[in-house]
Amino acid sequence: MLRAFVLTAIVLLTAAGSISPSAAGPAIENTEKEQYLNQLKIQHATSSERTALLAQVNSLLNEHALLKGYQVGRPQAADWLYSVRIAQPGTLLVRLEQRHASGAVEVSSQLLQLYGITPFFSYSCERSHAKCNILHESRSEPLLQIIRRPEAASELSRALSYLVRELQR
Repeated sequence: MLRAFVLTAIVLLTAAGSISPSAAGPAIENTEKEQYLNQLKIQHATSSERTALLAQVNSLLNEHALLKGYQVGRPQAADWLYSVRIAQPGTLLVRLEQRHASGAVEVSSQLLQLYGITPFFSYSCERSHAKCNILHESRSEPLLQIIRRPEAASELSRALSYLVRELQR
């Protein structure tokens, strides 16, 4: 509703010549981003955008983890539990813990160097698989995998993009 009001106001002001059409785009994007970040800061009870974004990414990874119960028919199904943390300035550490049905646990991690990369992430959800892949153009393999829920994958990609932008400052 607020977004529709803002868009209507921008259209009217643009038509009246009060603002230029090129100024409307970034204003909408910034307002949307500010609203999103404010919502996350309230949701995660913090005043830090960085902390809120990191908490949101980890919350989404936890809530939409690719668990073995979703991997029907896979002979070696495992729980795929991801977490993300800041390893050092300009570096994000992505940790994967795989818990197999046999009880074996494998832990791996990868570093994502943030300086010099685009902050944009995408996702791919194939109907034939029980998962969505979170992708970044700097990697040939998916960075993260979650249960096949396109809305969650979209939200995770968005939060990661904002987090990387924040950490690149």
